[in-house]
Amino acid sequence: MHVIEVDHRTCIEACQECIVACELCISHMVALQSNNDCPNCCRQCVAVCSLCVRALAGDWLHSETICKLAADVCRWCAHNCREYSHTVCQRCADSCERTAAACRSAI
Repeated sequence: MHVIEVDHRTCIEACQECIVACELCISHMVALQSNNDCPNCCRQCVAVCSLCVRALAGDWLHSETICKLAADVCRWCAHNCREYSHTVCQRCADSCERTAAACRSAI
């Protein structure tokens, strides 16, 4: 039976939270004009965080590479969402920053 390491569990949970925050941000931004990569960055963040969860839970050979990618995408997404004053965007940026840190800790 595969036991998930503590750092991996933290990263998985952060990624799951980030997926929800990004989906909420996408829903919020869909009708609004965007002057940067939001909500595109949120879509990519959802995809990469989902992959990261699968890689860590499945103990994939290249899970560390995927975690690094997730950290990079989350940092990019946090930067873009942080530029908006909307509460949803700020929460998304906070979640992305926590996820980037958790992903860096997992590698």
